[in-house]
Amino acid sequence: MTRRSDDWRLADEWFAAFIEDAENDPVRRRHVLRERIRALPVKDTLARAFEEKTEQLRTFLAGERERMLAGQEMTA
Repeated sequence: MTRRSDDWRLADEWFAAFIEDAENDPVRRRHVLRERIRALPVKDTLARAFEEKTEQLRTFLAGERERMLAGQEMTA
């Protein structure tokens, strides 16, 4: 076994032990259950900001296209 795979095996064992401890701890379970109930408004906010920015860029590109076409008509 190489040094790298030994490190990964050790990390996997540590993570499995951490998850097992977390699942067996009633306080942590209670916290997780409480956190699941809450909606994450960050996702909605980010999605709305993305849509607004996309629409802003779409409008900008449409304006640039109109200017470019108007400039071509003047030179033709």
